[in-house]
Amino acid sequence: MLKGNGFFSITPNKAKPFLVYSDYIIKKVVGTSFSIRRKQEGSIEVSVVTGIVKVQNNFESAVTSEKNREVTLTPNKKVTFFPKNETMLTGLVDQPVII
Repeated sequence: MLKGNGFFSITPNKAKPFLVYSDYIIKKVVGTSFSIRRKQEGSIEVSVVTGIVKVQNNFESAVTSEKNREVTLTPNKKVTFFPKNETMLTGLVDQPVII
């Protein structure tokens, strides 16, 4: 389980996906590079540099219909997870790079 921030660069292997657990969310990775940042207000942001990352909420008892929602991210995309209301907000990274 990841506590804090991290940057990962994973070699593709569809037979063995790479999973990262970070408190409230799970990241499933099949060959990519991405970062995970914990923000001051308690949210968690996942940003993709290359490849594809699937992010899923990891709450056992979700209070919203967001339970087990999965978001697929591609390069220059990000998702921010807010644990207080168990929601995910998708968008572009702050400084997108040309693909």
